[in-house]
Amino acid sequence: MRGDSSHYGGSMYSTKEVNDMIKVAICDDEEIMLREMECILEKCAREYGIQLEFGMFYDGEEIIQYMEKMQQQFDIIFLDIEMHEMNGIETAIQIRKLDRKVLIVYVTSHESYALEAYQVHPFHFLVKPLQEEEVRRCFEQAYAFIVPEDEFFEFTYRKNSYRKPIRSIMYFMSNKRMIEVHMEDGTIEEFYGKLDDVANALQNKKTDFWRIHKSVLVNAQYIFRKTFYQVELTNGEKLGISKERAREMNALYVQNIRKRMEE
Repeated sequence: MRGDSSHYGGSMYSTKEVNDMIKVAICDDEEIMLREMECILEKCAREYGIQLEFGMFYDGEEIIQYMEKMQQQFDIIFLDIEMHEMNGIETAIQIRKLDRKVLIVYVTSHESYALEAYQVHPFHFLVKPLQEEEVRRCFEQAYAFIVPEDEFFEFTYRKNSYRKPIRSIMYFMSNKRMIEVHMEDGTIEEFYGKLDDVANALQNKKTDFWRIHKSVLVNAQYIFRKTFYQVELTNGEKLGISKERAREMNALYVQNIRKRMEE
């Protein structure tokens, strides 16, 4: 962590009423980049009326050691890919062992790193030199993800009506005529229906669901790691990607990477 270790845990308050606390880590081996990112984020927070807690780190080993020692979890980590000691990709892999849910935003000078970096399912990419509007847009998206306005999925089973927050649904799985709704808390609901109808109902929602199999629709926010034929979720559960969907899924990954690099 940089010279003034008391900076972590120090809070930035806006003049508005503070309702939300966001814990942010910035990891970059260039002091000027740390300060620039911090300055932009503080400006965003003032406008949103958010309280920010910053952790500032010069290299990957430093942030990993801090998270291990302090058992500290962050909401967002802005992570430089091209650091001299432990690079950002190696750092992110270690971070994911400590925290499967933290939003990782890669900061890079080279788009060529993007595909390799995607193995840890980053939330976003920012390209150096930093553009304030791009950082602001990224932070706004992250904030909306961390403190979301709930959207709901509604269904009926045995004359009972159910209304579940979409962000709490890990995946849908069809089993013959039944649709299983697998929730983040481990519970499973079910109803009669078709997965195609579920997919159509979710098209205009903010949460991104991916059809990895004809019988599985997974919430992308819970994907921890992806291989060619499998996704691992944040709870450790593994779901297979069908051969028919594998190339489509890879193409979707590449498409999302390029979209995020261009945002």
